[in-house]
Amino acid sequence: MPENQKFIIHATGCCLVDTIYQGISFSTDEFKSLMRTPDDPRGLKPGQLVFTEDLEAMSGLSLNEIINRLNTHAVEPVKNIGGPAIVALIAMSQMMGNTAVKISFSQFYGNDENGQYILERLKKSAPDISLSHYTEIQESTAETIVLSDPDFDEGDGGGERTFINTIGSAGLFTEKDLPENFFSADMIVFGGTGLTPIIHEKLTELLQKAFDNGAVSIVTTVYDFLNEKKSPSAHWPLGSSERSYEFIDLLVTDKEEALRLSGQNSVEKAIAQFRRWGLKAAVITCGAKPVCGYADPGNRLFEVEEAVSMPVSSLVDDEIAAGLAGGDTTGCGDNFAGGIITSIASQLTSGIKKGAVNLSEAVQLGICTGGAARYHIGGVMQEEKAGMKFSLVQRLLKAYKEQERAGIE
Repeated sequence: MPENQKFIIHATGCCLVDTIYQGISFSTDEFKSLMRTPDDPRGLKPGQLVFTEDLEAMSGLSLNEIINRLNTHAVEPVKNIGGPAIVALIAMSQMMGNTAVKISFSQFYGNDENGQYILERLKKSAPDISLSHYTEIQESTAETIVLSDPDFDEGDGGGERTFINTIGSAGLFTEKDLPENFFSADMIVFGGTGLTPIIHEKLTELLQKAFDNGAVSIVTTVYDFLNEKKSPSAHWPLGSSERSYEFIDLLVTDKEEALRLSGQNSVEKAIAQFRRWGLKAAVITCGAKPVCGYADPGNRLFEVEEAVSMPVSSLVDDEIAAGLAGGDTTGCGDNFAGGIITSIASQLTSGIKKGAVNLSEAVQLGICTGGAARYHIGGVMQEEKAGMKFSLVQRLLKAYKEQERAGIE
């Protein structure tokens, strides 16, 4: 890339307000009374998402009444920006600044308090992200109520969360609302489009257009409860057909989402199915277990790595056990994706050509960036001064490289 020329990233997808309630026990009678059943899938389930209107219809209660019933200790919620698309971009901005990249985000937000909150936080946390196509409309801003139980499953893996989502303004954004130059970027990110349903349905066509224009296409996923509701026995669609996978340069997902996307019952079988569909590179997180992935021959972006397996950060685990890091896991996956994208962009802007990007190096930074989310509540670090996120990730990255050299799992 010529000196002084910016690497252009255009992104769309999930951007919302996370309203996080910590210390909500999933073992109480109040929580159990609102859980989904085999006969009614509209209830709560640890680790999964339900839509506000469905939960209200099932319970006969308003959202406020539901929260009051579950929040038995009157915990004051913490707000933060959430969503796989925007949180990943903010993480990237906090680590790279505007030295080599130019980031633009396209989506709707509502004319309400939550919309103003996102705008103000974005200007503070990531002032170099262009919001010229982040547009206000007459609708409520997308929001997710995050209920966090740090003691779930005896606290293994940092506990568990469940989510109550209001799609709001994000449900009205279409491919026609993307700017004219959207596909002229060096990289295009579609982040968590399962919560931007019109864009999600058009992914096949959008990915093909990006592919034909030579842009690097990164897709990150979110639990697709809309399609889960439509057909719990069928695999989740990604666009209008499985041809979507042929146009993706990297899919970043977690184990549960990989299984539901592929319709398989193991990560190994999911990877095999993705390969049959033509997906040349993927990364799958598996909670506290090693991250796995691959970059097959014929992919446009990476050196060939037919099997990637990398453990989580032992330093993060140790510091959580010592009380030096928090137990909240909100935003870990979104920050993981941010680390992956940051590494890819950094490699490409440092002179590495397409086809020679190192996937393991990207996963390494993803693990450390995701781990850094355990040191604050919510997906976005509220930096007291610029560089705090970068410094934390670099500390974790140094320790992670030592962990790898020592062969610690």
